[in-house]
Amino acid sequence: MLGTGGSDCATCKRIGGPRPFMIKFRCENCGRRFAVPEADAGKKGKCPRCKGLLVVPKVQAPSPTKSQRSSWDGEAGVAEPAKELTLLAIPKKDRTQDDTSGRKSESPSGLEAEGPGEQTEEAGKRRFPWFIDIWLYPTSKAGLITFGVIILIPLAIGIVQRTLNELVGRFLPFLIVAIGFVFFSFFAGVVIGLYLYWYLCECVRASAAGQVRAPETLAITPGLGDLLLQTLKIVGCLVVFWGPAGLYFFYTHRTDGIFRALVVYGVLFFPMGLLAVIMFDSLCALNPLLLIGSILRTLLPYGALVTLFSSVGLMLYKVSSAAKQAGVPDLPVYLVLLYLMVVAVHLLGRFYWRYQHKLDWGV
Repeated sequence: MLGTGGSDCATCKRIGGPRPFMIKFRCENCGRRFAVPEADAGKKGKCPRCKGLLVVPKVQAPSPTKSQRSSWDGEAGVAEPAKELTLLAIPKKDRTQDDTSGRKSESPSGLEAEGPGEQTEEAGKRRFPWFIDIWLYPTSKAGLITFGVIILIPLAIGIVQRTLNELVGRFLPFLIVAIGFVFFSFFAGVVIGLYLYWYLCECVRASAAGQVRAPETLAITPGLGDLLLQTLKIVGCLVVFWGPAGLYFFYTHRTDGIFRALVVYGVLFFPMGLLAVIMFDSLCALNPLLLIGSILRTLLPYGALVTLFSSVGLMLYKVSSAAKQAGVPDLPVYLVLLYLMVVAVHLLGRFYWRYQHKLDWGV
């Protein structure tokens, strides 16, 4: 029988001894499969393909049966070996002490801990005081590359569009090419917008897992349907919390007490509602009982978060208004707005990372 250690087990003889119970799971970002020993349940790691955060699920080993032995023989070549996971945080009881020669021994599971010389930030640890470090969140290599992709593609499309418009004025045959490019630029703009919403949600999730710099997402290729669904959830969150104030002002054109009350409602509930929708990945997280209970359990820190969120939102509004009045080109304004939005969602994710035990969402 597999895992019993019996001397007459053909499988154990072939592999040199009984194999431990293996936990098999997939990376939630890229779908890569892994198999790790049961002793590593609950540990955190990094996917070698997409560099996303992994948590080994805790499962109870079933009693060994003959069908399990045949199942292992058929699937052993499918899952990735445990040694390809890089631990971000290993419990102390699983760490092995350095031997007398000064060499660090490997953990029993074959998983290697990150050394101090590696580039990855330790989960949750900041290099600088938080009020300074939060502004450095987008400055990681992965974050700057993503910024470049989001910014340069629309910029290149705009340059080509202006060039085609000039050519159409001189040479009529370019009219068909220009019309075709208009449709292409519209579609590309929509995709970039959807990707931006998806990237902001990934920043929230990565920050909620303890990361202090922008995550690596270029290795992940979400489908158009995934981008659209994620954007619809965020838009739905905006409609629920800011729609009432917008509709009231649209129909009455007044900023009276009712309008201010609706604005206070949006300011108070929007950050918690947005965090819940992103972490649960569902609009069902907008349950009023869930949101009100979460706010009451984290009243003081959530009040600080609302203040920070309101400050960033006010900065977004001031920057946009001042730029329009001064006639500033769109690109610098777009850069500043994008930067402030990434910092804001980082604050949202860090709130969950720090107070998840009080929120008690089980995410």
